[in-house]
Amino acid sequence: MQKDVFPQIWEALKSSPAWLALLAAGVYPYFSLDNANVHKAAMSDEYVKEMAKKGMRLEPIYVPAYSPDLHKVIEHSHANTTRAFKSELRKCLLKGGGLRELKEIPDFWAVLQVCFKEQNQPTSIDLDVQSLNGTYSKVLKLGGGYPAKKFR
Repeated sequence: MQKDVFPQIWEALKSSPAWLALLAAGVYPYFSLDNANVHKAAMSDEYVKEMAKKGMRLEPIYVPAYSPDLHKVIEHSHANTTRAFKSELRKCLLKGGGLRELKEIPDFWAVLQVCFKEQNQPTSIDLDVQSLNGTYSKVLKLGGGYPAKKFR
């Protein structure tokens, strides 16, 4: 995870009128990260303090190791996009031309972007996000522990 992503997210939030109202009311975003070493390194105490000096408030929440149900949006988006992308590649192969239509990396990238946009609609993402409220409440109450399946 690149550390520069957090300032980019923060700047995007600060330019949104809806988020500005929330920030003014003292509501700040939480960053949900799994326990991968790269994520812990990206959100070191020193880094959080450094960003605080720049006016950015970072509050990471570390979820239990390998907990895809706590990252539904990412897991579902990745699965949907991957499935559609593989399907598009198969179509190219079935045309008999192999992958000659996709000659350069930007060609693959363009297909991948279309797959992502078509397969990840706001309504499905909203459902995933809404379902996480109860789960994260349990994780916080357990101090980062893994909640029982009925709460995931």
